[in-house]
Amino acid sequence: MTIRNRLPGIFDFRVVGEEAEFETEFDSSRTLSFEVPVTGDYLFFVRKKQAAPSRARFSIDLSVR
Repeated sequence: MTIRNRLPGIFDFRVVGEEAEFETEFDSSRTLSFEVPVTGDYLFFVRKKQAAPSRARFSIDLSVR
């Protein structure tokens, strides 16, 4: 899986797969790639950083191969 965060200074993200016991920390990098351990449902969280503007739009690209 590859995640591309177009605004890493404003948003970070996290991926959690409860069934697979898989979890990333909140990540602020522009691009993060990792291998998903098993097929199943995963939750994707996006949060705005504290120092960010009070309102902002975000765009994150998520690709699974």
